[in-house]
Amino acid sequence: FGMLEVTDNAKIELQRLKEARTIPEGQCMKLVAPPLWVGDGDFGMVITLESDDDTLVLYKGETVLRVESFLMEQIKEVTLDFKQTPQGKQFTMDVY
Repeated sequence: FGMLEVTDNAKIELQRLKEARTIPEGQCMKLVAPPLWVGDGDFGMVITLESDDDTLVLYKGETVLRVESFLMEQIKEVTLDFKQTPQGKQFTMDVY
């Protein structure tokens, strides 16, 4: 499995997003790759079903994001951040 680092800025924003949405029971915010992800890029966040083999991202003891096992198998070392970019504040993933 790969190594995923999630910065405090990203965890805070994930917590804010989680609190701002009504997520149905048994579902979660999850970082996924195709075919679940159909947007731009190689991966993205969706609301989908929880899976027992998801990797959990915790903030203050609460799960703020899950990462699908397929994506964790594909990555080597990734940092998920939330920062100012030329397109405005957004999540970024740096792959090493």
